[in-house]
Amino acid sequence: MMKGIGNKGWLLRGVVLILCLGLTGCYPDGKRPLGTTKETEDNYTKDVVENASNIECELAEGLYVNAELNIKQDAEWKDNHVLLKNWDIENVSTVFGNGKKITETKTVSNMHNDKLNDQYIYLDDRSMLIIQPGNLQYYTELELNYAYLGYLYGTMPYLTDEALEKYPETEIPGIDKQDAVKQVKGILQNIGVEVSEPRVYALTYERLEENTDYSQTDPNGNAPHQWSKEDAVYAIAFKGTLDSIPITEVGYRSGPAAGERIVGIVGKQGLIAFQALNIYDAVEKNQLSEKILDVEAVLENIGNKFRNILITDKIEIDKINLEYVPVLEDIKTGKYKLKPMFVCMARQEFEHTQDKEESNSIEENSIFPIIFDAQTGMELQIGGTY
Repeated sequence: MMKGIGNKGWLLRGVVLILCLGLTGCYPDGKRPLGTTKETEDNYTKDVVENASNIECELAEGLYVNAELNIKQDAEWKDNHVLLKNWDIENVSTVFGNGKKITETKTVSNMHNDKLNDQYIYLDDRSMLIIQPGNLQYYTELELNYAYLGYLYGTMPYLTDEALEKYPETEIPGIDKQDAVKQVKGILQNIGVEVSEPRVYALTYERLEENTDYSQTDPNGNAPHQWSKEDAVYAIAFKGTLDSIPITEVGYRSGPAAGERIVGIVGKQGLIAFQALNIYDAVEKNQLSEKILDVEAVLENIGNKFRNILITDKIEIDKINLEYVPVLEDIKTGKYKLKPMFVCMARQEFEHTQDKEESNSIEENSIFPIIFDAQTGMELQIGGTY
């Protein structure tokens, strides 16, 4: 829990950086490099903070940084104007239809712009294809019945470390992982979506069982499927890129805007489901007006955000990513800016009881983003995840 208080316990930038960079040791893996001395420690550490793959320190009581850094400051970052992708319907239908017959097609007005249409295409094997501005979704009957995507995402609208914790394995006996990855990569190439190398999650029988509550409905609102070993699948997730620079997956309600979310589900039967959501096409690329800030500025901004807050449940920043984040310009036309920002993923642990009379507490955690403009340092007010 967090409560507002005065400035007590918080320090200005210089002291915060000394605490983080000097006293608590923001080194990769928390270790001081060989050859450094106390006199050279601060200067060396500032260099490490800007270039290391991990940073660890305590910014204030209850506020910690133990973060993986994914930062390409030397990349050719731009201020981009983008539109939600306009799909080639004939091409997409061919890619996913793969010789199947179309049994029904529905055209409905897009909810954000009545001048644009959404297409619903139903195929003779009971699979369906949904084509919307920026969104492309393909679901077989298995996905509609089993809800693999719902079990993968859980309570979050985008993939976080929570998915990795639920599905830590990366191999499924009897299903070739490389063939599965190749299949989804081929689809992305054919429909013109640029991505990075994938993250692969193995949704094994054991893990699906472990993450299914048979007393509740499944993510599609139906009675949960009784899993068997034949139901195991790979979830192959990609981060979208623009000119090989990463685009965030994070979305936020103040806007609203959402990052690119791309995943394919592949089992023994082949492709079971596919989603490419919030996909953008660049229409204009401009030079940055200001330089990209360094990690020290990010640490300062995180500290400033919580300056007047009493943190009673530990908050830990576990990722600091420099990536493109969409900012809405015109929802009617699907026009956005795609700007470089620092996306800091935070995790807060807390305990609670379901009943006042119960003595046993339940440990839970909440994962949420903190986003700063990479040029100005201004925080993006997200208004909740989306």
